[in-house]
Amino acid sequence: MRQQSSVLQAVLLLVTLSFASSLLANAADTDGAPPPADTSVSHARVVSLSLVSGTVIARRPGSTKWVYATVDTPIEEGVSIATAKHSIAEVQFENGSTVRLGELSCVDFTQLALASHGGHINRLTLVIGFATIHVMPKRHDEYILNASGASLTPQGKSEFRADLTHDHLRAEVMSGHVQVQAEHSNQSKRLAKNQVLAYDESGSGAFQVTDSIQMDDWDKWVQTRDREQASLAGYADGWDSQIPFGFGGSMGALVGAVGTDGF
Repeated sequence: MRQQSSVLQAVLLLVTLSFASSLLANAADTDGAPPPADTSVSHARVVSLSLVSGTVIARRPGSTKWVYATVDTPIEEGVSIATAKHSIAEVQFENGSTVRLGELSCVDFTQLALASHGGHINRLTLVIGFATIHVMPKRHDEYILNASGASLTPQGKSEFRADLTHDHLRAEVMSGHVQVQAEHSNQSKRLAKNQVLAYDESGSGAFQVTDSIQMDDWDKWVQTRDREQASLAGYADGWDSQIPFGFGGSMGALVGAVGTDGF
């Protein structure tokens, strides 16, 4: 028990140090009164962790404490999910869409709601690290990922990856289209398959778009996961040996960004 507690505290410290800087940097943007509640919106959702490999932790809405997360952990509005080194988390939505979070990463589920017209409202924030989002929307479904002063909105069936390091955002579109909008300027770009966008809000602030994706081990694993999920084979078991590791980064970088009071 003492060893498990030490590991948990180490992971928490890791996740905390990396998030503090990011959260403080974004504080000015998030400060202020919350928007008025929309009485036509429901929060009855069925979203959960569908894959956990390594050490994954979660923070519940309104809490400052992080706890270990396991497969089938329900995800509700306001939950945050973070991963340690050599760890992966996958969250699945009702329609089969997924968010796959790589090591040393954190994502906030800012809004998970059900609109009166039946569409699912999904607003996420990538705090640090990298994630691949595979969207298979039904009618009126809405998915938005916020990262480093930009919003990424997939249009129709799409799959894209977002990497965020020190306010530098890199977005890659594997399939479909993704609309990228800068929050503090009039820059907007519709990305197509195989296009890559780089954006540094603290730097030049200009979108840099290229037409070549260099796939790494993470992308290849995601492709394999997509195929396995589509065929309904090996969806829950036998994945640990195939998880891609060694993406770089330091646990200390993650810890500052999370902001935690302990487990």
